Amino acid sequence: MTDAAMNDENQKKHEGNPLASALPAEGFTAPATPAQAAAPVLKDPTGPEPTDEELMEWLKPVQDPELFMSLVDLGLIYDAYVAEGTRDVEVKMTLTSPGCPAGGYMVSEIQRRLREHPGVRDARVEIVWEPKWDPKEMASDEAKEALGIW
Repeated sequence: MTDAAMNDENQKKHEGNPLASALPAEGFTAPATPAQAAAPVLKDPTGPEPTDEELMEWLKPVQDPELFMSLVDLGLIYDAYVAEGTRDVEVKMTLTSPGCPAGGYMVSEIQRRLREHPGVRDARVEIVWEPKWDPKEMASDEAKEALGIW
């Protein structure tokens, strides 16, 4: 079926729908899905494979947008490592609460930061709920002081 025929068919299918007039009659290209728009362009790593410790240090600039503190210092990032046989980094992290509205933002910022590392090809982040986040046990001394936890 040609594009013009599909457009005609869609116009007929949506006749009488007040919102249908807002759709372009022809030449319409659906926008990329959020997943397609956010899909990274994978690169060949140019630097050495980072250690787990180097990855955690690399992630320190990524902050919680509500607390303005490092996710690493808050103890929200539990693990970061290069998956065996790849240059892809796997991250396990938690959120301050299951309903945290900034969760998606923090995940995308972690991925963006890791993809900037010269020794990393790609990054995946898994949000976990075990162990339960406890800033008294998991946060750095600097974060505890800033949060007034002692």
